[in-house]
Amino acid sequence: MFEYKIIKITRNQRGQGLTEYGMVLSIVSIAAVATVTFFGDIIIDTFYFLINDAFSSI
Repeated sequence: MFEYKIIKITRNQRGQGLTEYGMVLSIVSIAAVATVTFFGDIIIDTFYFLINDAFSSI
């Protein structure tokens, strides 16, 4: 009986860990999309400037 309770607690903790991992992954994904959406034009302009500057000296 006692062993069954330990096994049950262990399984619940694994499920909780998996749920927490999924939540963290979701939050990081949403933050990445928001960052790219917000800074996307600035990043593109910076890369174009650097590329044009590098090739204009050739």
